[in-house]
Amino acid sequence: MTKEDFLKDPCALVLRMDEPAPADWIAAAWSDPQFRANVTYALVRSVSKNGDFFIASYWLEVLPTFLPAEQVVSLYERIRDESGRLEVEWRPEFERAFASHASILPRATDH
Repeated sequence: MTKEDFLKDPCALVLRMDEPAPADWIAAAWSDPQFRANVTYALVRSVSKNGDFFIASYWLEVLPTFLPAEQVVSLYERIRDESGRLEVEWRPEFERAFASHASILPRATDH
């Protein structure tokens, strides 16, 4: 499969690939709102089910290679608001993955 083939339908093709898609393909597909929503859902779902990113670990490897600061914060807020889990369970892993942006994340709301 070529990058051009992948970008024609990244939502469907990313799930059918034998190996993870290269980071530059994911970065190019990130502009597709449905693709972005699907990846965000995968991260939220992983945290919701396990309190960590085990199910969606690939995304924590590839997203830090290209996401700008404001999108990292937005992703963090979506996980926080939609996962139903305490931030203390998953925030350290998120901060390690996005280490260059950890200082701009919202303060934890857990008490």
